[in-house]
Amino acid sequence: AGGTLYGVWVGLHHLPDWRSHVQLPWDKPAAQSVTSAATPALDVTTQIPAARRELQAGHYAAAEALFQELTTARPELAPIADLSRGLQLWEQGEFARAASLLQKFVAHKPAPAFAWINDLQPLAQDRLHDFQLYEQWQKTRAATRAPEELLRKLRATTSQLETKGALAFELADEDARLAARVAELAQKHAAEDAARAAAERPQWEAALAAARKAEASYRFEVALTALEKVALTADSLQALRADEVQRARWLADWKTKLISDLNGTGYGGAVIDIHGVRYDGPVRRATAQKLELKTRYGSVMTDWLNVPPSMLLTMSRAFIRPAVTDVAEREWLSAVFAQATGQAEAGRELATKAGEAKREFAELLPRFFPTRQ
Repeated sequence: AGGTLYGVWVGLHHLPDWRSHVQLPWDKPAAQSVTSAATPALDVTTQIPAARRELQAGHYAAAEALFQELTTARPELAPIADLSRGLQLWEQGEFARAASLLQKFVAHKPAPAFAWINDLQPLAQDRLHDFQLYEQWQKTRAATRAPEELLRKLRATTSQLETKGALAFELADEDARLAARVAELAQKHAAEDAARAAAERPQWEAALAAARKAEASYRFEVALTALEKVALTADSLQALRADEVQRARWLADWKTKLISDLNGTGYGGAVIDIHGVRYDGPVRRATAQKLELKTRYGSVMTDWLNVPPSMLLTMSRAFIRPAVTDVAEREWLSAVFAQATGQAEAGRELATKAGEAKREFAELLPRFFPTRQ
């Protein structure tokens, strides 16, 4: 028995280690070394140009994503990620938030190796310029009530914008709303003005008839008074009166100047009255009511109405000489007189000359001497 046990012990002792081949339930598995696949290195060289292309193309979300990824390898690119985000916010209409990021980008000073970042400055600077205009516009809108004035200021603001994106679209929408409001108010005002004009037209026509009668007898001051004293509230009639008052003043100035010239220098040419009687002159005396004409038998005081308008225009034009300092003014006053007395062609000729000499008369030509269609 002892021998048998010894044999069993020897046999077991020389068997291969069965524990190395069999895992028992209570044994823990041997730790295994797991090697994960290495993450490919970010190719900054190719990714930066791609990100810049997205930015320049206006694909701001894609550009931001690319630059955010690139900042893990190159933190120097973080400001461009901020720029991309700011541009996104701008196009979404969040101008204040966008401006904060854009100001941060503008303030950044890149390292020499990244000096090309400065080339992107205009993307931020143009929008910051527009944001300042926008803020000023917001203040203007809060302080201005009249739609017409508000629309004018809005269009002045829009004309200064550097960019054509979201802000321009927002202001364009506001322009459309204001323009519609202005048109609505104008239509309402026009209807109200037409009603006032209809009520006031009889008294305006009476005043105009009185002025025309006074002008026909060269009593231009009387005509001016008749036009000025009539009470009008309709804008359309007030505009008509403004032009008629201006003409009456010019006619009064024309007569005053001619009287001064006759009393000062005198007119040496012949004068022919409305009856065809010739006076050889000279004419050296004039008042607001009379002209002194010379005959072979002496002088005669005659009413202005006895001298035809064409003769008065000739006398007036005789004093338009190169030596005088107010040639253009004399031409214009003579033109107004000619027009008022049925001498349209001569009036247009004189007015055109005055316009060629002075810009202020050139600007008045279409209003007081319109070209016939």
